[in-house]
Amino acid sequence: VGLLVGLVNGVVITKMGVNALVATLGSGQIVTGLTLVYSQGNAYNVNGGAFVVLGAGYVGAVPVALILLVGIGALAAVVLARSNYGRSLYATGGNPDAAYLSGIRVDAVRIATYVFSGAAAALAGIVYVGRVSSGQGNIGSGVELTVIAAVLIGGTSKPGGEGARWRSAAGVALLAILQNFFDQSSLNSFWQDVVQGAVIIGAVAVESVSKRKRRRIRLMFLGRPRTARAQARPPAGLQEALGNGATAELEYAGHQARVLPESPARTFR
Repeated sequence: VGLLVGLVNGVVITKMGVNALVATLGSGQIVTGLTLVYSQGNAYNVNGGAFVVLGAGYVGAVPVALILLVGIGALAAVVLARSNYGRSLYATGGNPDAAYLSGIRVDAVRIATYVFSGAAAALAGIVYVGRVSSGQGNIGSGVELTVIAAVLIGGTSKPGGEGARWRSAAGVALLAILQNFFDQSSLNSFWQDVVQGAVIIGAVAVESVSKRKRRRIRLMFLGRPRTARAQARPPAGLQEALGNGATAELEYAGHQARVLPESPARTFR
């Protein structure tokens, strides 16, 4: 189910042009509603089987859930840093037009990413249900804001193209510390939502300010960005749009690149 939902999200976002946040939140609402209709709003006890093993089982003194966390995290780090898919993912997030012109199948990369995300969300749901030994259609509602906060705290760029697995893990750890603090203290637990909302706004603000500062420093000390001009034939799908023998200019700024044809009437950004 997680793979299917991820695939549908990827197709809707890439082929229909729906905003990613709107599409994923909407599909989440649909899945939650269908689950509640199927279960008639009832909770189901989970007392055995693979669910309990994954959520509450142990290998020696080590929880199975922790083994899954470390194993999947290490696999994700290797894929992002060492594979063609990982490099294509960073390029697509940084500048999809430049990635497309360089030969990357942008839509395929995006769809695959949503499929992997759906599978990871489904596995997380299985672990959570096994941990609490109960399943209900609306279980985990509101956790999406916690996930967004953890990723942004970890320094992942909101537009895309910049981030690391260990940074997101650090964001999760920080939120876990905050949650534990609220659980152990006598403070009203509702303040936790206030803190998380403030953290999301603060993380986005810090990212925007730091990007502006880096841009100013680069312009002050490096002057005009270095450019590399090369005679290049565009991909088959853009040959007619750019014209034969078009000259592509690649301008690098950090991890981002813009591909600009010579004709001012045909500028891709």
